[in-house]
Amino acid sequence: MKNGIPTLYWIFRWSWSLVHLIILGVFAYLVLDWALTDNHAIDALTDWLNWSESLREYLSGLVRYPWE
Repeated sequence: MKNGIPTLYWIFRWSWSLVHLIILGVFAYLVLDWALTDNHAIDALTDWLNWSESLREYLSGLVRYPWE
């Protein structure tokens, strides 16, 4: 018992934290592997930039300025 808390709680807490770190590590590895394979990250970034630019152009066409 540590600080009035049962040992089983601490075992569960550290085990749960370890499981989460392992899951996070696997997820980070999978994302990094996907990003570095065949330029997927560059393609995804380019597609997102193109989409955001087209959205900006569309939205700027909706609002007319008084001086136009």
